[in-house]
Amino acid sequence: MNLSSTLPKRLLGAVLFIGARTLTPALAFATVVVPTEAYAQPSTAVGQWNIEWELGRRVMNGDVEIIKATGVLTVRASGDSLLATIETKSRTDGRPIGAPVVLGGKATATGGVFSQVQQMRFNMNGDERTVDARVTWTLVASGDALSGEIVREMPATMVPVGPTVPATLTGTRIKN
Repeated sequence: MNLSSTLPKRLLGAVLFIGARTLTPALAFATVVVPTEAYAQPSTAVGQWNIEWELGRRVMNGDVEIIKATGVLTVRASGDSLLATIETKSRTDGRPIGAPVVLGGKATATGGVFSQVQQMRFNMNGDERTVDARVTWTLVASGDALSGEIVREMPATMVPVGPTVPATLTGTRIKN
């Protein structure tokens, strides 16, 4: 009998205690452990990666300058979640490099999806505003190659240049 097909999905991965009231005394207090797929297979994104990504965009007088960054991404499993730490090494705009950023996320069949709240600064004709953007990092790991997409969502009233375009991320696994 396949237990994973007979048990409710919410019970998979849990420890079940079956009481004596419903079973014969010989089966009383039996323990059944059914691993879920999330625990059975670690994410392909776990490890260290040299990455390059679009950090942001600067728009001046209608001209768009893409700001790129390079750094090290470290992804590790934490229970049923993933934690990613991004340590920026360089920026194409020459601005100072900030502290490492930690993102929380979930494993997917091909990598992981991470969420972040990021402050974005807009300066329009001297009127400077800061808004919180919700950022979703979707990573796809295939062997020693990493690719992905970064989507920034901002309040519609704050986007002066139209809808945001997904940014790209590429990387290679760091071998120890």
